[in-house]
Amino acid sequence: MPFTQETFAPVGANSTKAAALFSYRTPDTLADVQSTGYFVVKEDQLNEGDIVICSASDGAGFGVVQADTSTIVVGL
Repeated sequence: MPFTQETFAPVGANSTKAAALFSYRTPDTLADVQSTGYFVVKEDQLNEGDIVICSASDGAGFGVVQADTSTIVVGL
């Protein structure tokens, strides 16, 4: 399934100099969420090093936004 905006939200106050924290819930799997381009629609909001807390259909984890800002690594 594609990214769903309705279940993606910033958490707390975000400083432009600090890594931002986001929460995301999806019926997709963690593998889907980790795929290249999954977050491509959020390229303008996500920055390298931002953190995404993800609750997926097969588990949950933290992800770090990679340099291309459309890919995260989940389950660190």
